[in-house]
Amino acid sequence: MKGKLILTSFILYLKALNALYPDNINQVQNFNTESHHIERRADEQNANMFNITLSCSGSICPKVSETLNKLTKTISIFIQVKNQINIFTYFISNCEEYKECDKNDKNNIGMFSFATPAGYRSYKSKGGDDINYPSSLFKQVAEPSELEDRHLSSKDINLRFNSDLNYWFEGEGTKEVNQINFFNLAANLLIRGLGVSISIGGYRKNEDSELMFYPKILHNLEDDNGVVKTNSFKFYRLLLDSLIVTASDGKSIKKLIDPFIKYTSNQTMPEEDVPSYLRKTSLAETSNKIEKLATTPDSLVIKLPSGKSLVLETSVQPYDFYRSLRFISERKYLHTKEALLTSKVFYGEEPLPQRKAEDWPTYPYGPLLIETLELMGYTLKDSYKNSSAYLNSDKEEDKSNNKSGTNDSNIFKANISLLFILLSIYLFN
Repeated sequence: MKGKLILTSFILYLKALNALYPDNINQVQNFNTESHHIERRADEQNANMFNITLSCSGSICPKVSETLNKLTKTISIFIQVKNQINIFTYFISNCEEYKECDKNDKNNIGMFSFATPAGYRSYKSKGGDDINYPSSLFKQVAEPSELEDRHLSSKDINLRFNSDLNYWFEGEGTKEVNQINFFNLAANLLIRGLGVSISIGGYRKNEDSELMFYPKILHNLEDDNGVVKTNSFKFYRLLLDSLIVTASDGKSIKKLIDPFIKYTSNQTMPEEDVPSYLRKTSLAETSNKIEKLATTPDSLVIKLPSGKSLVLETSVQPYDFYRSLRFISERKYLHTKEALLTSKVFYGEEPLPQRKAEDWPTYPYGPLLIETLELMGYTLKDSYKNSSAYLNSDKEEDKSNNKSGTNDSNIFKANISLLFILLSIYLFN
């Protein structure tokens, strides 16, 4: 009787483990980007949507160019561009330019390979607030007369990649542990160059100093010694900053950003001293309120037109500027089509999930990210909005949520079965 009970419990435990870790788990974790290559008609409109200027030297440059072309063609599937977007890409050595040569420092990926809009243009929101639009979007939403008056730069997006790092490109065989997936990194940076970026975060002088949570500062100077300084404090509101709401009641965090936008100071100091300085001002209390939200799990979201929400990362490492609000929830999205904007995919710690090409024609960009671009003001193509990928995005999200729920259930079953085994052994000894 004792042996039969223990054996039965052990079988139940194995079944629960099998459900928790299916046979194809390695297949899910290892994504073959080649299988997602889609033959597209190279029409003239798509070809002219993006103009890429690449500054690069060496045999690796064709691979860099091919990757960027592939990504912009994918974006052309869902975004309708009225005025061409100019992308300037620099693939250069930080060792040579900044004398920064630690190739093992993962921050090199985020800090020295980066993307920014080449400029921002202040634009009035419906509520009368001045919102800083990325140049690429401003060119799409502004009236022709406004475009003429602003004398826009020929650059819309700056992409910069540290050529000292060890990149892996499609078609090179098995990716080594220390290699960075260039496709995933470039895809992430390119979308940030389009303005999918949040500036609010925790800033500090060093690891031992206090944090201050605030939006980005507008004016930066660099002295003769290369020290970055901030002159005449002026904060500015990025477009995506203005779209953040609290998950509990759907209210905008505008009231928490406004005091920073209205604040001015004539102080000039090294940028690293700014948090300590602000801690002594009236902004400290407001910063504390932002901090409370920014460090509470699932507290901040971007509410999308469809009624869905894109949940921001506020739980994994909320005090790390390179892990927190700049990304979306790792717990919720890591193994979904939205995984690109999680910190683990950005830093190369996790691959993108596997999908069939017909199920994900916009790979690596997920439907919620694309809807975020629409919320920002980009126009989605009718052909995309009428596609099965767009129309079935609700089902895909439900499927992902169901998988998450099933996984939690299987964990519970496994733990109960193991407890049953231990209890059986204890009772019959």
